[in-house]
Amino acid sequence: MTTTSHDIGDKRRLAITFKDFADVDADPTNVLFELTEPDGTVIRYTNPADPEVVKDAVGKYYVDFLFTKQGRHNMRFTGTGAIESAEATDIFIRAKR
Repeated sequence: MTTTSHDIGDKRRLAITFKDFADVDADPTNVLFELTEPDGTVIRYTNPADPEVVKDAVGKYYVDFLFTKQGRHNMRFTGTGAIESAEATDIFIRAKR
């Protein structure tokens, strides 16, 4: 897990690349995006149900997210079905300078 920092009001592309056992880009059956904000609010989007989770290419997905709350956010992408994989990242949002 890594931690990155941004400012309130930043819109960031949060992305993942899923790979199979041969390390080749591959699509899961479903992709779940979860972002937990500092106040405990959980935002969930799934692909293919929600248009916020965009498939960019085989195995490559992203969500463009506008940060509006200061503090530590936890972002997680999870692939299920054909590819079972997950990746989490902490993102720290600072007050605008």
